[in-house]
Amino acid sequence: MTNDPLMSYKVCICTPFYLAIRFINYFAYFIKKFMLPESEYGNVEYKLRLNPKRIEYLASQLKYRLREGNGIAIYYLGVRDDGTPQGISDEELKISLNVLEKVAERVDAIIVSKREIVMKGKRVYEIIIREKGILPQEEVTVIALGNVDAGKTTLIASLISGEKDDGRGKLLPYVSRYPHEIKFGRTSSVARVLLGFSADGTIVNHILPCDDEAEIARHSFKVIRFIDIGGHERYLRTAARGFMSSLADYAMYVISYAQALAFERYPMAREHLGLLIVFNMPFFIIFTKKDLVHSEEMRDKSIEKLSSIIRKFKYIPVRVKDAKEPIESLARLTLKKFVPIFEISNVTGEGHKDLLKYLKSLPKRNLFEKYLDQAFLLYIDEIWVPKGQKVVVGGIILRGRVHKNQELYIGPLDDGSWRLVRARSLRVHDLEVSSAYAGHYVTIALDNIEKDEVRKGMVLMSKEVEPVNVREIIARVWILHHPTTIKRGYQTVAHIYSIRWPVIFSEIKSEKGNNILRTGDIGIVRLRFYPKVIKDKGVTIERPWYVEKGMRLLLRDGRCRAIGVIEKVIS
Repeated sequence: MTNDPLMSYKVCICTPFYLAIRFINYFAYFIKKFMLPESEYGNVEYKLRLNPKRIEYLASQLKYRLREGNGIAIYYLGVRDDGTPQGISDEELKISLNVLEKVAERVDAIIVSKREIVMKGKRVYEIIIREKGILPQEEVTVIALGNVDAGKTTLIASLISGEKDDGRGKLLPYVSRYPHEIKFGRTSSVARVLLGFSADGTIVNHILPCDDEAEIARHSFKVIRFIDIGGHERYLRTAARGFMSSLADYAMYVISYAQALAFERYPMAREHLGLLIVFNMPFFIIFTKKDLVHSEEMRDKSIEKLSSIIRKFKYIPVRVKDAKEPIESLARLTLKKFVPIFEISNVTGEGHKDLLKYLKSLPKRNLFEKYLDQAFLLYIDEIWVPKGQKVVVGGIILRGRVHKNQELYIGPLDDGSWRLVRARSLRVHDLEVSSAYAGHYVTIALDNIEKDEVRKGMVLMSKEVEPVNVREIIARVWILHHPTTIKRGYQTVAHIYSIRWPVIFSEIKSEKGNNILRTGDIGIVRLRFYPKVIKDKGVTIERPWYVEKGMRLLLRDGRCRAIGVIEKVIS
């Protein structure tokens, strides 16, 4: 049993402000032991009791203490300003705690710890208060790709929980969103989960509940946001939307030894790897199910087969167990086309330690600071209607900032109109915040719109910007692979961020000078968004979308057929 006062604060041991908290806890220990008088500065406040009639004054005082403590304040109830403990009765404590909760709410803070302590024989109460909006200092997004049954979801679940799998899907509930995904062991949706690291490298998820995103975010210095997408061919359209809307910093390509050895027999393994390569996304490879492969020769053959494929595209595979560079260096080199290869088992836990060390060292790639002063823009990629509430939408802020109660345009609606809505509340990492900015994945509760009016792919944007309805785009495309000739009138599905909508090729101009495209060709095409048919009214309307010049697109019909860049928009 240690006398270290820090050990009584298990909830605080993995905060991003670890060193500050350590100082605060030792300071609290000496207050308790030597009865230091209250200082005008710092984040410690003494109160005999709290008066319900002075809430506004107390709110200003709390805000000052939070600022002094970098978002953390400590209150002692039942103590005089000179540090003399007087004690507090049960009735006074109940009133004071009720007042303090109201005061904290006024300044967007939350009580995270309450405990009774004894000072010189007197009972006093210590309350720790933390700002609601304390967010990790760094966030790196990693999307998991790979064929079905490669073990993507199980791997993520094992990393965030610190537990070992039983080989039969024991850990799937940590990540999977729907019962049928757990039952059949196949991801059909897009799941987002956090892996948090404290300032000293402690894995926050292994101390706190690993599925409590708000607490993980509050206590983390750095977080890895995993995006898990389905690997089955049936769910390619959902996977493509998740890939295009994620704006991931890195990809985690997951494959088993058996799949790599027979790579040509797994079309989705090839499809996902192809996406990483054509979009030039930094990635690393995870070989799973090591516990099932006892032959070192088979492991070597599997890894060499996949390595030989990526070498053709100028990537440099590095098998981590043979690497001369430390893990931290490999993380930085991933940005320069080095591809670390990890070999792990989710059943035995082998390889997890190196993988976690690597994830902790990954630098952020997508920097949004240059977009902060631009007009707000967000593509909607999730829609909910929580019980008793109005519509809530989620998405990554591409540029600008959004504030609570700000008025925004949403659209275009099916009929091409735009509507003013109010951002009633904002949450980042399930923490309520007063504002969010470019790079944040934010959920926004909206007024003045119903769920059946909102579609994934619509945008929220600043009302100071004139909204534009785009019905046609001109893009430069590269045909990846297509079994037939693409001619005028060809129909396919376009993915642009979270937009997923059919388009028609109305004009084609190949670099070869003709009006057809085949596998490997590059050309300029004019794409028209497919009309929407309103079944109950029997009418066809031109369904517009909002896109801009320079945005990337993916064209898909069963397989990913082409990628491109928008060169012009036509309203």
